[in-house]
Amino acid sequence: MSYNRIIYLYLYHLYTKLGLNTQNAMVTSNSQTAGKRLNSLKELADFLGCSMSTAMRIKKSGRIPYVQIGRTLIFETDKITAALERKCKK
Repeated sequence: MSYNRIIYLYLYHLYTKLGLNTQNAMVTSNSQTAGKRLNSLKELADFLGCSMSTAMRIKKSGRIPYVQIGRTLIFETDKITAALERKCKK
């Protein structure tokens, strides 16, 4: 399966999970996830709807932005969604 297809499936899953419009693939603000911070790889995997190993692979590839302070990872949902959208549009 190609990388673009995987990203498309993640975005589709993410949009349906958040109740967003999947027809035009536009992300709108959602009060439950807007600006939310994820503090672990497990939370990232749950957010993306994938396994922890896939979330680790996506993180290591540099496809999504994150901050690491010591052993603590911080992911911001807005930045993740925007980064995946940019990758999907290419």
